[in-house]
Amino acid sequence: MSSIRAFRVRIFLFLLSLFALPLFVPQVNAMPLPIRDAQSVKRHSPSAICAPNIVNYEIVYVRAPRRGNNENTSWPDTTRPMNPEPGTQLRLLHPDCTDELLFPRAQDAAIVDAAIANGAATDPNISFDGRYVVFAYYHDETDINNQRGHSRKGADIYRMDLETRVAARLTHQEFTPNTGNGANFDCTQPYTNCPQIGVFNIGPAFVATNDAAHPDVVFTSTRNNLLPPKPFGNAGHTLQLFRMDWNGKNVEQIGHLNLARALHPFQLLDGRLMFTSWENQGARDDRQFNLWTIRPDGTEWNSLSGFGENAIGHHFAAQMPNGDIVVANTGDNAGSSVARSMRRCSSSRSCSAD
Repeated sequence: MSSIRAFRVRIFLFLLSLFALPLFVPQVNAMPLPIRDAQSVKRHSPSAICAPNIVNYEIVYVRAPRRGNNENTSWPDTTRPMNPEPGTQLRLLHPDCTDELLFPRAQDAAIVDAAIANGAATDPNISFDGRYVVFAYYHDETDINNQRGHSRKGADIYRMDLETRVAARLTHQEFTPNTGNGANFDCTQPYTNCPQIGVFNIGPAFVATNDAAHPDVVFTSTRNNLLPPKPFGNAGHTLQLFRMDWNGKNVEQIGHLNLARALHPFQLLDGRLMFTSWENQGARDDRQFNLWTIRPDGTEWNSLSGFGENAIGHHFAAQMPNGDIVVANTGDNAGSSVARSMRRCSSSRSCSAD
């Protein structure tokens, strides 16, 4: 029985390293150096379900609260990516199974917009040298506009130095709607075009630059206040691709053709960005989530995989060292239950079942 339990833990850690936090990135051919404890770091006791020393590296992951056997929790998916569970934390699992909270901590209260107990950390991505993690943080998932289905506080991008455990905020709810048609977005006045929800800056990933110590960050954002061609339920506003400097400066939109939604960009070994695109325009199925690629400067927009597979979402994609791409296939995105399977594909052809 113990051997079966250890095998299950190994499988869990393998899947977690692939989908919760892909570590295979450009310019890296070896495991990152161990993350040193910063001063005042508090490690928690080893988890009873964790087998120690299965791997020799740390894993950054997201942990959401469990509300018991009779209460549902919110797991973001392709059609509802902007609804994480309140209290979701960014954490660090060490090889010896000790565990620590990375974000949000009491000292982070000054750089978030609401009580930290109500927020949610998501979408971690590790820098190429293994020193930094960039992630999204939803400020208050209890302050929901029930008509819109989303938080009034939105989400922003943060970067943490894993050696010092110091976090920096990179976006600040920047709102850039089209005002050329005379629309009034003054949220202090009634009956205006104010969306009455926050801006959602999510899905960040590091992008290699000439300055290896300071990579750029690509992310998706609703800051342009657009709606998908065929929105349904609480699918929310259109998420488009943006790129910014290491410090959050010089933000540039690169996803001008993101009509409905771009999700979780990831840089491939050849420098292209791979991302999930909601392709529900025209007569297409509302559950059409395919993989596309684009250069970090917004050029060479091309499809990668998924067309012809109606009602199958391609999500949480990452790349293996040999160039293969691993992606989660999600069925029945519009339903209350989903089925996920792993698939592999070449970076230049359609994916097939593994």
